[in-house]
Amino acid sequence: MTIESVTVVVINFNGEDILGETLSSIKRLNYPDLRVILIDDGSTDRSVELVKRDFPDVRIIKMDVNTRRPNKLRNIGIREATSRVVFLVDNDVVFDKECLERLVRILESSNNIAICTPRLLYYDQPERINIAPSALHYIGSSISPKRNALIKNIDMDDPEPTIGGGIMLIDKEKAISIGLIDEDFPMGWGEDGEIYMRMRLSGFKTLYVPEAIGYHRLKEWKENRYLRAFGQVRNRWFILLSQYSIKTLILIIPALIVYEIFLLLFMTLKGIPHLYFKGNIDVIKNLGRILKKRKMIQSTRKIPDRDLLTSGDIYISPSLIQNPLMKIGIKILNGFFNGYWKVVKRYL
Repeated sequence: MTIESVTVVVINFNGEDILGETLSSIKRLNYPDLRVILIDDGSTDRSVELVKRDFPDVRIIKMDVNTRRPNKLRNIGIREATSRVVFLVDNDVVFDKECLERLVRILESSNNIAICTPRLLYYDQPERINIAPSALHYIGSSISPKRNALIKNIDMDDPEPTIGGGIMLIDKEKAISIGLIDEDFPMGWGEDGEIYMRMRLSGFKTLYVPEAIGYHRLKEWKENRYLRAFGQVRNRWFILLSQYSIKTLILIIPALIVYEIFLLLFMTLKGIPHLYFKGNIDVIKNLGRILKKRKMIQSTRKIPDRDLLTSGDIYISPSLIQNPLMKIGIKILNGFFNGYWKVVKRYL
C-alpha cells in the first residue's frame, strides 16, 4: 500500500486536563507521514499554552470566542489540511498505535469509501464498547445494538456500514464534492452524522472499522449539557426535511406524530420542555435554508431512502431511562415503530 499523508485535526475546548494524553497518543501512532493541527474553540484554560510548550510541532488555530459549533471547526481543519486524507478527532480520545494505519488501509481499499471511523471503547472500561456501528432509524434517530456491549460478546472483525461518529478519517476531496460538513448543525444528535448520511445518499460508503481502536473519556455530566437537547430536536428535523424524499415523509407521518408526542413527554419529564419548543421554532425560522439544502442534497442523490433507512430499537443512553415505567413505554414504542416500518417499507 502506498503511504498516504494524513493531517490529524484535533478539536479542543478547555481540555488542559486531557488534551496532553490525546496528543501523546497521536504522536505514538505507528504512521510515517502525518502532521497535527489543533483547532481550539476559544478555550479559557491553559490548553493552548500547554500545547505550545509540550507539542511545538502542532499547528494551532484558535477561535476568538467559544463557537459551540464543532462542524465549523471540523471544516476549518479540513480546509487547512495539506493532505487528501484528514483524521478528525476530539480532545478526549486516546488512540491505539495501530489505529490510524488500519483506518487508512480500509479507506484506500476502494475509491468508493469516503469515511472510516474507529471502534471506541470506554477509557475507564476498555472491555466495553462506547461507539459501535449505527444505522438511521426512519423516524430520525440512531440504532446501535452493539453499543455498551462487552467486546468478548461481539464478533465483528470486518468493517460495517455506519451513519455516525465524530472521530472520522475522511477523504477531503469527497467531502468538498458534497459541500463539506454542514455548519448549521449545533451540538446534538446528527451533528457529527449528517455528513455520513449525505455521503451515503451520494453513493459513497461510510464504514466502521472495529480493528482500529481508540479509548473515549466520558466528560463529567453537567446540567448545561442538556442544551444538546435543543440540537437534537433541531438537527433531527433538518435531516428529515432535507435528506428524505417527499414520498418517504408522507408515508411516515403517523410514526413521526407518535414520536413527537413521545419526545415532548420525555423532555418534559426531564424538565426541559422549553428546549423541545425552542428547537422546533428554530426549524420553522430556518425553513427557507432547509429547503435550499434540500435542493442541493436531492440533486446529488444516488440511492433511494430504502437503502439508507431502517427500523429497530432506538438507542437511548441507559442513564436516561432508569425509570421502569419509562423502559416499558420505550419497549412499546419500539414495537409500534417496527410494526409500522414493515407496512410502509415496501412502498419506498
